[in-house]
Amino acid sequence: MEIIRRNRSVAMVGFAFLFILLLLFYLLLIQPTSDEISANREELARVQGQIDLVQSKVEQKQETRSEYSQDRVQAALPLTDNTEQVLLDINEIDKANGIDLQNVTFATGGGEGGDNKNTLYSIIGGETNPYPSVKELKVNVVLEGKYSSLLAWLDQVQKLPRLISIDTFDISKPVASAIDKPIVVNVAFTAFYDPSYRDMVDHVLQPYND
Repeated sequence: MEIIRRNRSVAMVGFAFLFILLLLFYLLLIQPTSDEISANREELARVQGQIDLVQSKVEQKQETRSEYSQDRVQAALPLTDNTEQVLLDINEIDKANGIDLQNVTFATGGGEGGDNKNTLYSIIGGETNPYPSVKELKVNVVLEGKYSSLLAWLDQVQKLPRLISIDTFDISKPVASAIDKPIVVNVAFTAFYDPSYRDMVDHVLQPYND
């Protein structure tokens, strides 16, 4: 009888040890992998959403005048780099989300006669650029705010009337204890413009029009 009890005790210890090993295996291997898969799915969904938005705005330039007003076309793809409107839009989104804009810089280029080709063809897909006259305004900003506010900022920038492509937005979700603490991120995006259709419009849309 004593031997049976000892065997049962050994078996119970063995089962407990096996359970601990399985738990460690889950915590160290399976759980991180699941988190990575979830994070990758979220990133893919964000990128696909950006591609859909860019594609939709590019198609506005191809629509007939009867379907799109001149102002709407110019809002999506202005005739100039229109940095003033970019600043106005950024400041408005900053205030709406409690974001502190610490720095912003601009650089122009791309398109025919520019220093480099524009990146529309790589966003839309294809080997050749279907819009060689389109130029780029490169914008770099440094923002400070809460994690949720920064995500809202990104979403609202992509939904602006202006044709915009987010180049870099490096942010990681903080731990629960720091979720409401402000963090600093660097964001780079490209705003497109096209001076080639100037003779086709009756007036140039200005950022300070009433």
